[in-house]
Amino acid sequence: SFRDNVAHSCKEAGMVTYFRGWKPEGTHDEPGGVWDNFKVYKNPYNGFKFHQTGPIKIVNSVIADNTVGVMYGNGVWEVHLENTIVDGASKDWRLRLGKGCSS
Repeated sequence: SFRDNVAHSCKEAGMVTYFRGWKPEGTHDEPGGVWDNFKVYKNPYNGFKFHQTGPIKIVNSVIADNTVGVMYGNGVWEVHLENTIVDGASKDWRLRLGKGCSS
């Protein structure tokens, strides 16, 4: 499991489980992998890109300002988001592009 990680402004995706994926032992009710307090933002393609992955749970996290927040590929199962914010166009992003007001 992972805790308190940040992935931002990466070349393509913030976090990728490609090609072999990640298959921690676990069940639907008790995922084997837990990513807690993960912040993934401002990546030009994907925040998370999963292949051959599960069961995992992403909790207490923020996924913001990525072209695609979460991309699922082949063989993905049981990827849960819990108490996680997914924001495609945050206030910060809109202000930087001049598409929001400053008040």
